[in-house]
Amino acid sequence: MTAEFNLNPLLSRKNGAAELYLIRHGDALPGPEFVIPDSGLESPPLTPLGKRQAAALSRWWADKRFDALYSSPLHRTRETAAPFAEIRAMEVILEEDLREIQFRIDGRPLGEQPGPEISMPEMRRLYDEAIRKVSLEGRWSALPGSEKSEAFRERVTRAFGKIAGRHPGGRVAVFAHAGVINVFLAAILNQERDLLFPLHNTAVTIVRCKDNQVSLVSFNDISHLREFGVRLELE
Repeated sequence: MTAEFNLNPLLSRKNGAAELYLIRHGDALPGPEFVIPDSGLESPPLTPLGKRQAAALSRWWADKRFDALYSSPLHRTRETAAPFAEIRAMEVILEEDLREIQFRIDGRPLGEQPGPEISMPEMRRLYDEAIRKVSLEGRWSALPGSEKSEAFRERVTRAFGKIAGRHPGGRVAVFAHAGVINVFLAAILNQERDLLFPLHNTAVTIVRCKDNQVSLVSFNDISHLREFGVRLELE
């Protein structure tokens, strides 16, 4: 699969398309990786709300068979995938290229040593300001020190392409991030913007892929949260 896609609404598993369930991680606390994403620090864990969201997701999809489970290596995605995998006694395969976009809210280039320590309130303010800037301008490249939009899109489409290629005609769950899922959907829909949609935590988006053909089957499904009475983080 490349970054050039052709929409084909007739794709199905019967004709060899891989059906990918793209799942955003559960609610998580902000952490130091927003300032120093390349420092090796573990990403923030799920909050109690995030754990309830992950449990609801695993219960809602408990009767559906999956051929493989993949996850970003970051803690919040692995923790979201854990109950989903446990109920099926399946291994979660970590895919490095599914990591969230890397950026520095202190404006320094990736890989450079951090500046003076930033307090948590100030970190939160700078993070919100950075996300607001990207939301308005539509491109991660708008942030100084960010992983470039083109490089981010290339690694994400490469990751999903590899996963789809390994499981033709299969059903696969992929636990990732809002930025990752957004940029993949942007590539599918031939949009220049990196951020297109607000994605709920643990929302499920289904895409079918075969070579460079894709079909967007469903988007931002949160039926599991409504069914089990878990509140939405945006409400």
